[in-house]
This record gives sequence, C-alpha cells and structure tokens, in this order.
Amino acid sequence: MYLLLSLGLLIADQYTKYLARTHLAEGPLRLLGEQVQLSLHYNHGIAFSLPVPVWLSSALSVLVIAVVVWQLWRRPYSALYRVAGVLLLNGAVGNLLDRLIAGKVTDFIAVGGFPIFNLADTWVSLAVLLYAVAEWQARQR
Repeated sequence: MYLLLSLGLLIADQYTKYLARTHLAEGPLRLLGEQVQLSLHYNHGIAFSLPVPVWLSSALSVLVIAVVVWQLWRRPYSALYRVAGVLLLNGAVGNLLDRLIAGKVTDFIAVGGFPIFNLADTWVSLAVLLYAVAEWQARQR
C-alpha cells in the first residue's frame, strides 16, 4: 500500500511539473485573480528560494531520504506516521530529481504573497502536519 502511495505521489509531482514547464511558459494561468494562479518559476536554491548550491541542496535531500527510510524500517509506527514518512520521502525525492536532472526545481503554484511552490513542497508540508498529529496521538495514549 505504501509503495503504491509513494509511486502515485512521485508521478503526480513529476507530471504536474512537466505540465507547468510545457503549458505555463507563455504566462500564468489565473485561477482566482492575482491571489491564486499557476505560474512557472524555477528555484535554484532550497525552501523559499534561499540561495544554496545545487550540490548542497541535493546532499541535504539525500540525507533526509536516508533518515526517513531508516526511521520507517527501524521500528513499527502508526499508519499515520508511515503516511507522513511517505509524504516526506516523496517530497524530498521529487525535488531531488529536479535538481539532478535540471539543476533547479520547477515551482508553479502561487497563492497570495506566499513563496511559489510545487506538489513535492506540499507533500513535505503535509508530512510535517501529519507527524505532529501522530506525535500528539501517541502522547494521548
């Protein structure tokens, strides 16, 4: 089940980035005026476009991937914790693939004044939220 979820998340991330590169090069697609739009941008750094060399951001991604895989196989966790791990893993892998193939990450989702992001970034954000919920649930027991 987790392998299928992982494969689906990775395909969704890479396919939407492909669509962004091929269909948004001419300009943004406005969904809700200026507040929500699909707009092609390339991130040469890490989160929030912080300037970091590609080798360093790639190394950090590999480290995150290794830690998540080690954690998930180290001991049994709740299903929620494992889903969070799969989300984090795929967020890191999706953006790592971009860096290794193109030297930059494709971002295309623009919401208000928030930095532009992609599905892999969304997976990471959801993973953090689910980890927090899983930890809270574990402490309630």
